[in-house]
Amino acid sequence: MAATIYNLINTNMDLNSCQQTFMVFYAIFWGATFNVLTKYKAFQFPLMWEFPRVMNRVLLSFLFLNILPIIYFGFIIWITSFLSYEITILTIILTGVIPAFGIFGFYRLYLGIIELSKSTFYYLQADKHLSEYKCLEPIIGNNKDEARNPNHISLGDKESGIQNIIWALIYINFGILIPIIYSLTVILKNFHSCCHL
Repeated sequence: MAATIYNLINTNMDLNSCQQTFMVFYAIFWGATFNVLTKYKAFQFPLMWEFPRVMNRVLLSFLFLNILPIIYFGFIIWITSFLSYEITILTIILTGVIPAFGIFGFYRLYLGIIELSKSTFYYLQADKHLSEYKCLEPIIGNNKDEARNPNHISLGDKESGIQNIIWALIYINFGILIPIIYSLTVILKNFHSCCHL
């Protein structure tokens, strides 16, 4: 039993070029995404216990901006671990760069869900709940309000929410499917060459 645990801990953790490329681009894109999110106050922890809408937003943010991107990251690292045999520029682009764009899918999914039900996650300007916190909590407004007050945010309508969700699924699915298909072709090619020796 101890030997099994030791072997699990001491497995080879070297990353191939595709994995390294994916890590770099994913980190850059994730940072760029979080830079855009600041105006939405996705993680408004100080107010989450007092206001149910803030709690909804924090939970949504935690799931779609932390948990799912980490699971996605781990899956892409795992699936690209099968590519250590044959790495070319095309392989690096298909399995390192393109999957990194998946992080934008999680941002669009998050934004799309909020746009489908704005009042579940944000208060309107007319709501009296936030009188003492109006300088801290974003309020749904229109573009004119946003120009005058930085705490006003403008969100798209339900149609925009649906479009964001569709594009999110495209980003995420392409990011997952391309490395899977490419990895399977490499595995099958290597299997085929081994069987014909």
